[in-house]
Formats: sequence, structure tokens, C-alpha cells
Amino acid sequence: MINPYRIIFVCLGNTCRSPMAEYIMRHLLKTAGLADKVRVSSAGCKAEGKPMSRDARKELERNKIPFDNHRSKLFTAQSYQQANCVIALDNGVIGKVSRKIGGDTEKKIRLFTDAEGNSFSVANPFNTHNYSKAYSEIYLGCSELLKELATK
Repeated sequence: MINPYRIIFVCLGNTCRSPMAEYIMRHLLKTAGLADKVRVSSAGCKAEGKPMSRDARKELERNKIPFDNHRSKLFTAQSYQQANCVIALDNGVIGKVSRKIGGDTEKKIRLFTDAEGNSFSVANPFNTHNYSKAYSEIYLGCSELLKELATK
């Protein structure tokens, strides 16, 4: 594994799904003893410097996942260049990210995968109001990503 390996999670506004993924992944990496080998961040296609949503914070608190004073950040071409892996939280984000950087020439952009290796999207809880379901899906995706990282 390239040290440190850099992962960036990307959703639309960087206030719900991608920050939840960032903090879940950080927690899993710390628990697995890999926090010094992997750097994790998050960004959004239309981020405007807003804080993480109240409901996303509540869901992380409910599941005892630590987080800090997150402010949404915009995904840029530099974000792409600095990352080894870009995890888009849904298919629409893949298209937006790819267009923003002029195409995924380095094949870094992907969705989460499940235990069987199937790609999946996480519905935006801002629209569905189901933060618990989003948390569960993100946790699954991060857990599978952790397994993948442990073999690198």
C-alpha cells in the first residue's frame, strides 16, 4: 500500500453522506490499527462551507462514532490528484465528479462495494430522511473497504 493511502468520499453537498463515511472510516481504521497508513477526507460536488447536517451528527453520535467540527469542502481536480481512491456515494455523483475533472483517466472513482463485490449507491438521507439506513449502508461500505485495504 502506498503510504499514506488517501481516500476521499464524495457526495453532493458534503453535509450528510460523505462526512458520515469519512468519520466511520476513520473510526474503523483506528480500531484496526491502520489510521497511520490511510488518510481519509470528504468533499462535495456542490459544497458551500456548511456544517454537517444535524441529523447526520445525531446518527454518528447514536452509533458512538467520533467526529469534529466538519465544514463542507468542494471536490476539485486537486482533490482527485491527491487521492488514491475516490468513493462516490451514488451513480449521479460519479458523473458529476468525472465531468468536473475531465474524466477518470486514472480509474480512481468508484462506488462502495458489498461483501459479494457488488457496487451500490447510498440514497441521500437529506431527501429520504432515513439517516439510519444511510448510516448502515455507509458502515457496510466502509467495512468492506477496510477489508480491501488490509490486504494491500
